[in-house]
Amino acid sequence: MTKMTVPELQAAAQKGNVDAQYELAQRFLDGEACDRDLVKGAQWLTAAAEQGHAKARSSLGALYATGTGVKQDAEQALRWLQLAAEQGDGRALMNLGLFCEHGFGGAPDLVRAVEYYRRAAEAGCADAQHNYALALLHGEGVPANPSVAVEWLMKAAAQGLAEAQYTLGVCLDRGFGIGQDPELAADWYAQAAAAGHVSAHFNLAVHLEFGAPEKRDLARARELYRVAAEQGHEGAIDALIRLTPVDG
Repeated sequence: MTKMTVPELQAAAQKGNVDAQYELAQRFLDGEACDRDLVKGAQWLTAAAEQGHAKARSSLGALYATGTGVKQDAEQALRWLQLAAEQGDGRALMNLGLFCEHGFGGAPDLVRAVEYYRRAAEAGCADAQHNYALALLHGEGVPANPSVAVEWLMKAAAQGLAEAQYTLGVCLDRGFGIGQDPELAADWYAQAAAAGHVSAHFNLAVHLEFGAPEKRDLARARELYRVAAEQGHEGAIDALIRLTPVDG
């Protein structure tokens, strides 16, 4: 299907097409094929949200939370997110969890936050799957259950979430919630590192330096340490100093 141009979207949006309104809002917010215009983006999100578009409601709530294209307003943010959450929108549920955890618009409530993360995780939101897994790993806001936590990490990691891939690697390294498997841990670190995760670069480098003899690659480990060190990872900086030959 051919992607609609901005003029085509505008024509459809002005006739009340809710999907066109939402897509046009995204174009303005992202500056895709048009000049970026946060105010117009918020206006078209509002139009779609008022027609009941769940993703538009979720996105509009996020705009009100951050003051992007609209005046920051906690009450409006919560209103739109709650409407989207009632429609099962995973991102809205995730953001409501964040608000509860950090006390946006009210007192912090970790138990309620984790419940939102669970619902968002079940709706398929990868970030929420990772957050819910962390809660289960550490017993924060919910009884600890490492094995179930790993199941959620696997779901998030399979969606390509680098943070979940890294955390899953750590669990496999330590045998936490799952059988210890350093080789599989290194595979997950490699995927997270490919997505730019700094600590994954470091942990993968450690595997390549100190892991199974047949898997060791000091040159590659040094390169990974360098990448992590350039982003301020102290352990990587120390490793580079250790591996740098001293003249004389």
